[in-house]
Parts: sequence; structure tokens; C-alpha cells
Amino acid sequence: MAIASAEIRQRALAARRAGEHPKTIAKVLGVGERSVRRWIFLSKSGQTAPKPRGHRPLALSEEEMARLDELVKQRPDMTLEELKAALFRDVHISTVHRALRRLGYRCKKTLRADEQDRADIKFARRIWRIMQRGIDPHRFVFLDESGAATNMTRLRGRAKGGRRCHDRAPGGHWNTTTMISSIRLDGTTECMAIKGSTSGVVFREYVREVLTKALRPGDIVVADNLSAHRDAQARELVRQAGARYWPLPPYSPDLNPIEQMWSKVKAVLRGLKARTQEALNEALAQALNSITPEDALGWFRACGYWPTQ
Repeated sequence: MAIASAEIRQRALAARRAGEHPKTIAKVLGVGERSVRRWIFLSKSGQTAPKPRGHRPLALSEEEMARLDELVKQRPDMTLEELKAALFRDVHISTVHRALRRLGYRCKKTLRADEQDRADIKFARRIWRIMQRGIDPHRFVFLDESGAATNMTRLRGRAKGGRRCHDRAPGGHWNTTTMISSIRLDGTTECMAIKGSTSGVVFREYVREVLTKALRPGDIVVADNLSAHRDAQARELVRQAGARYWPLPPYSPDLNPIEQMWSKVKAVLRGLKARTQEALNEALAQALNSITPEDALGWFRACGYWPTQ
């Protein structure tokens, strides 16, 4: 509950001295009548201002706080128990948690490939960043594959305290589907679902029957270095459509906005819990239709592709 300011209390007491009823004072000042009566009672003993509120003292010294900060910088994924042990202090892990909050730390983690530290990969990524700055993001068409199955369900749920949360999903037999799709800055997608994995032949069929029908002259088709994406005939089909094909630098999924698109698609699929192949196909269409231009814009920006307008 918020504490009324000293000014509000003084106004209430002044109104009471002027003969106003506590109920009227409370209504005018927008506070509770019981609060007004309590202030009047306390004022008789000379207390007219709220008591200062106490603050929990720091259980860790400044040196220990600095040590904690350094530990997290060195190993961001240390658990509270590990941090507590490294401090050599017999404190509760909640103390460590509060100290981290005061230092500004929050739980988050994004994995990246160790290979990005190689000199050749660093160079390729730097060249890519330079090239992309001179390209209108509306021209980019990003490609990738992902999987879906008829045993998908949400990973978390709610239950009463002390009880487990249970759900049901097929445990022995289910159907799987590979999704191949593209995404543009405006949120437009061109998807094909197949049984089995992606091969050069499958990718070529997707490019011929789905992708090229939506390509415009000047488009730049971007995909990772999956072996199927290196199919020469598929690349030739892209060129015949008036577009270009650019492979992403190796180990660089963070440069492909479609990775985040798949995260949303799978979240929708888990919620729909399709249990047959037909239902899964319908759920996939619903998930793709849920993608908005605002979604795509956010994903492109997160990967460094900023439109000028």
C-alpha cells in the first residue's frame, strides 16, 4: 500500500482543525477515512509525518559485491549455488539473488557457436555486415527449414502449489513434417511441407514450385550452408527469376530472421496440439497466418536489417 505524503497529511489535519468531518476530508483528498482518523489520533502525540521506511541492509560487503560482479562477467551461466560457494560466505541463495538484482543482472542467455571466434568466420561475418548495409531489406528473402510433429505440446503449465502439472501427448507413434519456408520484411511467407528430410532434390522442387512464383527481379535469396541449399539447379532457378542467391556466413543463424519466425510458429503449433497429419497441416497454415508485418520487422531489426522507411 502506498504511503500518503506529508503534504496530504498536513492538508487533512488542517481541514480537521477548521472543523471538517473526517469522512468529508477523506472524500476530498481521495484517501481512506480510517487513514484520516489515524492521522488525527497520531497528531495528538505530535506525529504529523509518516515514519521513515526501513531498507534491508546489504548482507554482502562492497568487496563481495564487486567479487560477485566479476564472477558473473567471467561465467554468466553460474548458478546461485555456485556463486554462493565462490563467495566463501554462509549466506542464503536468496541473498545472492537480491545482490545480483541490485547489480542489474537478470536471467537471460543466448547461445552462439564457438566457431564464430575463428578468424575466417569473423572475416566472413564482417564482410556480410558491410554488404547488408547497402541493401534495402525489402529485397531480402530468407529461407530455412524446421520440423513439426503430431506430439507437440506446450512445455510448461500451471498447477496448485506442491502438485505436478500433467499434460498428454503421443509417446510412441507420431507423424513428423519438415517445413521449408521463406520470409520477407513485410511478413510474407512461402511455405511447403513435406514428409522426410530436406535434400537437394526437395529443395529444388520447393524453389521451382513455390519460391520462384513469388520472387521479384532484384530480390536477394538468403539461406544457410546446408548441403541441400547448395544445389546448382536450385540456384539457377533463382537467377532465372531475376533474383540473386547469397549464402549466409557459416555458423551465423543470428543473421537469419527466419530463425525467430520458426520460434513463433512452433509456439503456435504447441498450443494447437495437432494430433493427426491433416490437423498438423491446418495448424501450420494457422501458425503462418499469425505472422504479422510487425513481427517480421522486429525479427529483421534484431538481426541487423534496418529499413530506411
